[in-house]
Amino acid sequence: MKDYVLHHSLNRWPVGHLELRGAVKIPDVYHEAALYVFPYQHAIHQFTPTSVIEAMMAGTPVVMSDLPFLRDLAQGGSMAYLFPPGDEEGLAGAVLKALGDLEGRRVRGQEARKYAQSQWSIRASAEKTRRIAQKPENKRREGPRVTLERKKKLAFVTTSFPTDFDGQEAAGTFAYDLALSLAKGADVTVIAPAAARVQAGSGRTFPFELAYFPVKSLPCPNSIP
Repeated sequence: MKDYVLHHSLNRWPVGHLELRGAVKIPDVYHEAALYVFPYQHAIHQFTPTSVIEAMMAGTPVVMSDLPFLRDLAQGGSMAYLFPPGDEEGLAGAVLKALGDLEGRRVRGQEARKYAQSQWSIRASAEKTRRIAQKPENKRREGPRVTLERKKKLAFVTTSFPTDFDGQEAAGTFAYDLALSLAKGADVTVIAPAAARVQAGSGRTFPFELAYFPVKSLPCPNSIP
């Protein structure tokens, strides 16, 4: 794969100037970077890019396309460098501008980190999920008598649940910590890829239920409504 990319006819980077890494640790890879570039071009597909949030959480300045849904994430450009979609020269200019703007990178990185932590930290995400679950229209009605003491039942799907439940890889991952946080006030089921049970048979128990799906049954996370 690495040789294919390096020697592809569209690659203009000298082989010695382009590094393609294998497995990396997050957030270390973001801390090592001067910039994170997200040149997404398709306005028809709107989503919240996890990699951009990871970079923001790490305080790494971001360069990304000025698409409406990304512009909101960049708070209009105050937390990221924006360039016109499909504009190669604009992308190059934004990268060069950011690299030459040490103070601007520092300020944007700091502000983006504060914003990301307020919106997507484990605590913030669990609180948003709790508020959604407690909305009257989302509560299951079984008749005139309601048992208030019963825990709410929650389930969420993740494509990146950790497989190493005995090591340090599990602790600190978003899906794992979110499940632990939610389990304090609800009966939680985590629906994860089948590969997640590779090392789950150690006898260790968790305060939430694990269910699995075959990876091939979910070809693209962005296809989930």
